[in-house]
Amino acid sequence: MHATNLPRPSIWLPCLVFVSIAIVYLVFAPNYEWTPEETGTAYGADFMQEWVGARMIVSGHVRELYDVDTFRAWQYNPKIVGFQWETDQYFPPVYPPPHYVLFSPFACLSYRWAVVCWLLVLISAAFLSAKVIADIANHSASKGNPESLADTQSKSTYLWLGLILFPSLLFSITLGQKSVCWLLLVCLTWRLLQSHRDYAAGMVFGVLSIKPTLFFLMPLVMLRNGRWRFFAGASLSVCIIWGATACLVPIDTWMAFAKVLSTAGNYAENAGYRLDWSCNLMTMAYSLPPGLTEWCKWAICMPLSIYLLYCVFEDRHYAVDSPEKALMLLGSTILISPHTYHYDLCVLLLPILWLVATSTQRGIAYFAILAIGVAVAGNIQDYFHVPILPIMLVGIVCELRLRGVLRTVADAASVGSDAAMVGSDASSVGSDAAMVGSDASSIGSDAAMVGSDASSVGSDAAMVGSDASSVGSDAAMVGSDASSIGSDAAMVGSDASSIRHGVLKFLPLSALRFPCFAGTMSQSPSGQDIESDIPPALRAIQIEAISLRDLF
Repeated sequence: MHATNLPRPSIWLPCLVFVSIAIVYLVFAPNYEWTPEETGTAYGADFMQEWVGARMIVSGHVRELYDVDTFRAWQYNPKIVGFQWETDQYFPPVYPPPHYVLFSPFACLSYRWAVVCWLLVLISAAFLSAKVIADIANHSASKGNPESLADTQSKSTYLWLGLILFPSLLFSITLGQKSVCWLLLVCLTWRLLQSHRDYAAGMVFGVLSIKPTLFFLMPLVMLRNGRWRFFAGASLSVCIIWGATACLVPIDTWMAFAKVLSTAGNYAENAGYRLDWSCNLMTMAYSLPPGLTEWCKWAICMPLSIYLLYCVFEDRHYAVDSPEKALMLLGSTILISPHTYHYDLCVLLLPILWLVATSTQRGIAYFAILAIGVAVAGNIQDYFHVPILPIMLVGIVCELRLRGVLRTVADAASVGSDAAMVGSDASSVGSDAAMVGSDASSIGSDAAMVGSDASSVGSDAAMVGSDASSVGSDAAMVGSDASSIGSDAAMVGSDASSIRHGVLKFLPLSALRFPCFAGTMSQSPSGQDIESDIPPALRAIQIEAISLRDLF
């Protein structure tokens, strides 16, 4: 398809907006307002956990990384973090050792400036994510007609507005959470999948293994769909990251992390857990009275998890690199994960904004549902004890599944209609073929009659030939008789020739002895006619001899 000559959108406006957002956070956001005095919240919010864990590794206290008392003491030590804050809050070490190893570069800075750098990283990741999502939408639209490509490009120019207006992303930046970085990794993964670079896509997605609650499902789905190179790339990336960490972290630390991992299913029971922020299936169980929690886990959460896995693994209605498949896969991952908060919904911005550019009404509907859900989830949980976020996500996945089924049925009906039309055309062709066959049969009958007449003519010709053969045979017999007559005539001629020679020899002698043969001696010297004296037999010979003489 020929590329359309569309003007390149200006990049300066979104750059200016994102820089302004960074300035606003640094100047006005409470979590990024630095003060060495005691404050109600931790400076940098949730980034405190990453920095303290990385600082313990860098400073040689890696064996105490998952010791709750030590980790807690480090967070409240003003000599380490540079300020004091209320001790009723606490950020536990819940991530695997590779997670803290990757944050080691920030631990080389003081906590104050590490937070500033981390904020810049988050803003930059949000900006790059908007750019990659626009590229993904334009690439998918390039397979259609030029008009749809132009429309998609005009919409994707302003996708960054939807990014900065999504509540989950604002929560992520405000709380210093890593969800924006996970969004960037997911966007890069899908862009590489679009370019059929599965191995590189797997390598990029493998970095997300430091956040296992968002990583576990995607490689299995790609393996189920036969994308072996993606699975190989992700496996190699995991081996490099986790293998390198294994060389740096002692076995005691890994055993301590295993104990933390064993309690992941009961994470909601920890003090300070926010059910109004949670958006996985377990939130439904913990929103019920304590006596119904275990029953809900097995009667509601387990069947829904099985259904979600079925939708993701057995779905054949959407391509792997389509926005619908991405939304279904990422949404199911968040629901099945043992722990996800509303800021983890940032990863859903990829398929939602992708749909905004290619299928605007659907994309805006998904965006509005989740944005409103995040905004009112706390109030609904407080007043009605209903976890609205997981219910919305389950509804979106079910709607995608139903839409795919209906589209498949519609496509099958369309194919059936086309097949019926083809059958009708085939019937018409068959009818025409039958008419042609009838005409051919008539022609064959006429040809048979002509053949019969030709056979009769041939029979008559054979009879004529037989008569001609008989005539020829008779002619041959006549010729043979003529040949016999000619042979007899030749024999007569031969006899006549012999007689002639004999007569020629006989004539001189006859003339002497019979003067009448000389022609001048027909009378005697006395004048008397002597012929009367010749006997009749000799006279006949004389006459024959004279005839022969005249003849020769």
